[in-house]
Amino acid sequence: MLHKPRSLSPEEEANELHHQPVARGVAWALILFFLLVIAVRPMLLLRNADVRGTFTLFFRDVGKAFGEGHGPRAINRGLRAAIGEFDQDIEKNSRFSDRLRPVWQRTMAALGTGHETVHVGKDGWLEYRPAFDYVVGPPIFGEARLRKWKDADPRPALLRLAADLRRRGIALWVLAAPNKVMIHPESFAPELRGAAEGLDNPSFEQLRGELEAAGIRVFDPRPGLRALARDRPVYFKTDSHWNPQGIDVTAAGLAAALEAELPLGPRNRDWLGKAQTLDYSGDLARMLHVHKSPKFPFEPVELRLVTDARGRIWKPEQGAEVLLLGDSFANIFAPRGAGLPAQLAYHLGRAVDRIAIDGGGPIGTRQQLDRELRQDPERLQGTKVVVLEFAARELVIGRWPVIPLPKPAGGPSKPAGGP
Repeated sequence: MLHKPRSLSPEEEANELHHQPVARGVAWALILFFLLVIAVRPMLLLRNADVRGTFTLFFRDVGKAFGEGHGPRAINRGLRAAIGEFDQDIEKNSRFSDRLRPVWQRTMAALGTGHETVHVGKDGWLEYRPAFDYVVGPPIFGEARLRKWKDADPRPALLRLAADLRRRGIALWVLAAPNKVMIHPESFAPELRGAAEGLDNPSFEQLRGELEAAGIRVFDPRPGLRALARDRPVYFKTDSHWNPQGIDVTAAGLAAALEAELPLGPRNRDWLGKAQTLDYSGDLARMLHVHKSPKFPFEPVELRLVTDARGRIWKPEQGAEVLLLGDSFANIFAPRGAGLPAQLAYHLGRAVDRIAIDGGGPIGTRQQLDRELRQDPERLQGTKVVVLEFAARELVIGRWPVIPLPKPAGGPSKPAGGP
């Protein structure tokens, strides 16, 4: 007789993700390798003439710190500067590290262990470690985190952006792209199969409630992603981003919500979908140097290239009613006309504008919009809604400085709509 597994509390779910066991053999391999590196690396380094010169300069700087330092603090500052420069020079001149690191990372990944940036899950699944921190780490509004950085709280930045857009008659929507582990937790902790519904940062619901009370619509793509994930992956195994199926279900849900809640004009684009197949290797596989490993093979991908009736690939159009500000979740496959903005245009049957910056986090696109508005005060003419997309993990690891937009030249406009 099969017994229904006991449901886990949020604390137990976090522990399952955070405390993954390490096999005894893997632990001994790590210890022995560490001891080997300690013993062998210095001897190999000293065979390099540049490294020998670095040691000479280091001892000279240490002698200088003691010889010229006036008091313990001055000597300490000199020593810290010498050690820092020595460490950088060793890394720069060490071919040993450059050659060994990829081999070591591939070996550890094959044994089921990642490194400080990438976690290795089950059956070749990889995840970005900051994505785990979002779920198992401190709350978005944790006191220690808010004390550490003055711009750690996302609320002032989002409220100011909404107010600046509202003066132009533009609504602000927020889309926090879920981390992979929030949709496919069983790929990293089998005990959490079916528990994706409860995986989130404990402060997210508070944030959503406060933003929506202030008139900012928070679109949540998780229900659509989780429903589809029961039958097929919606994220890449070896990449930190969603795959074409995840992009499409998110775009379709967002398009339906925009049409239902905003006074958009009639559909005015007849977009077509053209299939294209390719093999894809993810960013996390490259970080681990396992993108050529049989255990982490390339993933077959079927894209839908969005084109017009003449076969021209979708491109962003300034003056469109919808402007998508985003990061790499919006940029993946965008050059092929198959990313989130293109799929959003496809489902809307309308033009869509885009400002997306890889690695820009929650700052880059707002800065770019500010620059473009200063160069062209009519940059947002015709825009009815700005959708700000960012990876959910940015709510914990990102910085959120307030970036005021220039005041509209013609004075306040009538809001485009919203909650």
